[in-house]
Amino acid sequence: MTANAHTLLAEIERDVLDEDVHLASILRKCIVLAGRTDASELRAWATKELRGYEGDDSVPDYREVGAPLAVDAVTPTSRISGQSISPTVLPEFVRDRITDKYTFYVGIGEIEATIAAADETHVRLSLPGSPDIAAIMDREANAPGQHITAIYWRISVSALRAILDHVRTTLAEMVAELHTIAPVPAGSPEPDASQLNKAISLAVEGSEHTINVLIPQGNSQATVGPSTPPDSPFWTRGRKIGAFIVGAFTVLGAVAAIIAIVK
Repeated sequence: MTANAHTLLAEIERDVLDEDVHLASILRKCIVLAGRTDASELRAWATKELRGYEGDDSVPDYREVGAPLAVDAVTPTSRISGQSISPTVLPEFVRDRITDKYTFYVGIGEIEATIAAADETHVRLSLPGSPDIAAIMDREANAPGQHITAIYWRISVSALRAILDHVRTTLAEMVAELHTIAPVPAGSPEPDASQLNKAISLAVEGSEHTINVLIPQGNSQATVGPSTPPDSPFWTRGRKIGAFIVGAFTVLGAVAAIIAIVK
């Protein structure tokens, strides 16, 4: 490994221990380090975390978070915001796809940006095809004058922070493994590709497993995916229109008026 690569590894170690350094920046350094040493597994993992995962990828468990469902609605006498509902009251055609958990496919930079933009303790994430779902629920509720204006997952900002914390800890574990596998005092060999790959495998999997992931072509907020990979026109269309809505959740009116939704 070159002296430049060793310097870059030292920068990664320093940055991992500094909570003010964005994870996206550290992961980019990992990609450069992996490129200099031909460490394919480190590069694949860091690239996935940066660009995001595709629908057919095996997504790490730490990217699945609790995500209760909620609705906003208006009735002839009140306005309701943040009313919790069960997935079982959703229309049948999406009931087996939408749960109270959500898997984040997007890159770490987007998760960091979402946390930075949040001015409350939760963020909202629209369900794919939410206007269609809301219209059907209104019709099935048989409540004259009721209109669901939004249906979404309500996700705790602390759950998003936990994803970042897990990735940062994984990087710290990788560095720690390298200190054990390839110590670098004067006269000692520096880490090579096999040592870097072994270190990231141990950090990610807890054992010497090969990380089988494909290098992604790119991702964006507009392609946030559900926990279950999409396989229908509805879900594909829904993924394209889903988006974060950051804000507070305050009940603005009587909750009783929306009981018909959750019967």
